[in-house]
Amino acid sequence: GMIPAWEASHARLLDRLEAHFSRHDFALGGLPSLADFGLLGPLYAHHYRDPVAGFRLRTRYPLVTEWVERANHTCDLNARSYGQKLYSLGPNRELVARPATSDGAAWLAGDRIAPTLLPVLEVFFLEMWPALTSALAALRAYLASGRHAPGAELPGKTFTPTPGFEALQTGDGPLTHEFELGGLRERRMVVPYHVWMLQRLADVIRECVATGPGRAQIEGLLAEFTGGRDLLELDAALRGLRVRKQGGRIFTCER
Repeated sequence: GMIPAWEASHARLLDRLEAHFSRHDFALGGLPSLADFGLLGPLYAHHYRDPVAGFRLRTRYPLVTEWVERANHTCDLNARSYGQKLYSLGPNRELVARPATSDGAAWLAGDRIAPTLLPVLEVFFLEMWPALTSALAALRAYLASGRHAPGAELPGKTFTPTPGFEALQTGDGPLTHEFELGGLRERRMVVPYHVWMLQRLADVIRECVATGPGRAQIEGLLAEFTGGRDLLELDAALRGLRVRKQGGRIFTCER
């Protein structure tokens, strides 16, 4: 079923993060950024603090665990805080030392992206981006059907489902869409919050590509990934689908 595929995807992402944090303190070098705090939310709340998932995180992914503590500032008692060294096993099972603080506690030079971060981004483009584009298509079809009043709240489910959730976002409801993971296909609900998050990404991309050098830099990075260049057209993909967030509720924008 889908559960083993999801667990394999989860392990793949953590394996790649473990490799990245073996060389860098944070996502973009030796200083924390918005990228770290975006990753920190689910890894801290749903893994680090969970007794079962937290045990697995600490035993299988110790460097990811240390990064969670470092980014959340919950533990100063680690090697990086005291300028010590970290040790790993070499090819002949000898201890190999390396400085505990990466990148001189600074951003990577030249605004570059660490090569170890590219496999992490690849997970998004291979697994999440196709699901998001499928969700946008389902939302567009639903809004075009006339069943939703412009400016009204979109159904969702946080702690309790909103009215209309069962009919619209479960089973084969109009606000569900197909996705693929690990070669398996299944249906899931359209999550309006994801649309709001994509809007924030679109706003950043628009700002970054406003200049020729900025666009060239972004295009060079996105060209590394299947479907990466599609992000350059994210504004167009969101046309007619933009939403507004009010507390934990999501509303469509009035046309």
